[in-house]
Amino acid sequence: MAGVVSLIIAAGAAMIYALLHYSIWSFGMPGSGLMPVIASVMVIVSCLWTIAAGDTGERPRFAWPPVAYSAGFVALLPLAAIVGLLPALAIVAAVVLRFIEGVPMLRSAMVTASIAIGSWLLFERILMVPLPHGLLGGL
Repeated sequence: MAGVVSLIIAAGAAMIYALLHYSIWSFGMPGSGLMPVIASVMVIVSCLWTIAAGDTGERPRFAWPPVAYSAGFVALLPLAAIVGLLPALAIVAAVVLRFIEGVPMLRSAMVTASIAIGSWLLFERILMVPLPHGLLGGL
């Protein structure tokens, strides 16, 4: 429970920072603060859903998952600079689902693919926000 509360606090802080320092919408287009706000809302809703669902008795493999999640979010930055945002999101999602949450391989692959495709559809196609392609994206 403490981990879920700490994730809510971290996501809330990230959302407040994005709202105060970046524009959500400018010149008729999505601004640089839109993705952090959407991601923060998704994390907060997921955490609240976890709290509402109650404890199932299962324990994650890591003693304190928020540390592993935070490490994944931090790893997302250099990975995005190297391979691009969408592949980096897919890598981090796959690692978190498979090794931290213990989700079976097929299910984690399907969720990872859904995350990558959904992010691409939402930001590149619907909102027309150019996402970073990384150093390897220009090859």
